[in-house]
Amino acid sequence: HYYVWRYNFDSRDVLPGNYRLLAARNKTLKSVDIRNPANLTSLGNTPNGGVISGLWPLNEGRAVISTQNYDKIYLVDLTGSRAFKALPVPDSLIYLGRYPQVLQAVGSADGKRIFVLFAGETPTSRGFVMVYETDTLAGDNLNITGYRMELDNLPYLQNEPNRLSVSGLLEISLDGHYMAIYEGQHTYTSPGDAPGKLHIYDLKTHTDQQISFNAQVWSVSYFWLNPSNQLLLTVLPRNDTNKNSIPGIIYSLDPSTGQLTQLLQAMDILQVLPTPDTNYFALLHNNNPVLNNYEQAQITLRSLANPDIDIGKPYNVKTPGTKSSAPIMENWSVDGTYLSIRTFTEDNEDSKDHFQINMVSLLSGEAIIKNQVTSEFYSWVSLAGSHYIRSSMNQPNNDDKTFTQTMSIRNLDGSEKNVLILQKVAFDDFYYQYSWDAVVQVPVSS
Repeated sequence: HYYVWRYNFDSRDVLPGNYRLLAARNKTLKSVDIRNPANLTSLGNTPNGGVISGLWPLNEGRAVISTQNYDKIYLVDLTGSRAFKALPVPDSLIYLGRYPQVLQAVGSADGKRIFVLFAGETPTSRGFVMVYETDTLAGDNLNITGYRMELDNLPYLQNEPNRLSVSGLLEISLDGHYMAIYEGQHTYTSPGDAPGKLHIYDLKTHTDQQISFNAQVWSVSYFWLNPSNQLLLTVLPRNDTNKNSIPGIIYSLDPSTGQLTQLLQAMDILQVLPTPDTNYFALLHNNNPVLNNYEQAQITLRSLANPDIDIGKPYNVKTPGTKSSAPIMENWSVDGTYLSIRTFTEDNEDSKDHFQINMVSLLSGEAIIKNQVTSEFYSWVSLAGSHYIRSSMNQPNNDDKTFTQTMSIRNLDGSEKNVLILQKVAFDDFYYQYSWDAVVQVPVSS
């Protein structure tokens, strides 16, 4: 097979494991077998009838969901239909019957803890993290044995009482020792240089180490490198209050000491994404930085040991169009063979959005697969597992009140494709009908 010879995998292989699409529909969470769409299961409904507005899949066949009006937070069993379990929240954090808003939920690598980032609803509350201890040895993956609050001093944005001034990206180290989150201003209209700080929270000693940066939230990203337990930290190029240019920097951070080691400094850094083994990283940079023009962007592969040198051939990202946005590196395949890249343009002539999603090998500098999506509404394509592509197409109907949503999955060469969900959705329900879907591998229940 060509794919085996060229890329060391066959794009037509059956995706191993029990991979299912989780689809939040109003108060119901559905689960669909991606290879057998007829195998559709309702995992349950929210007990209070609230519309599901947040879904965060975890390990151990679980997920956290929140509802539209923040009245409850639930832990859900993904292995079969079962009553949702409400996550406990201290009474002092419930204000006028409203629970705190969930911004993110993530599980520890060993499956023993669940971390939930909340935005409090009380007039004097701030952002905080709840840590839920779990015990699944008895066969109950929803068994909560205890909970506690950590890092409870995250401030809100000034003049925006319902918005935390944090990145919303809570990152837990593989060994579960450290938790990282960035706090700072979050506005695109003011200069990018603004006071901020990175929290490195020690979950064993319950101490918060803070490292100051002059950068807004949108310009800072970070990933834990395993097994070294270092943090790969990127601060994008920006302007100071006098509109002077500040170069972007890529750091390696030792969480035990707070020591920063500079790996790379440049004016054209747009995004950094480490490979699954975290020994290398993909660098998206712009050879000719011009506002709203990213036709000269390139993606190169580099090693952490030698971050100044390109490995393989660069991939040239061309984003033609009247209103081009910056390319985005979405995700690596699980085996690190290729990278998915999204570009977007808005065509003034046909008033449609054009998305191009390419699967790229950074060793050859060539696109393995190209996908072009055109829609009047937001549509998307993303990876599912190692070698499958998930897509959602949304097209308006003639009644001007609804659109038809088609969710499908296919392998890379297009020889196999399954439509998972085909439904009519009201315009008013659009956000809640696409935002919280995910393809996950679910353990097979006995």
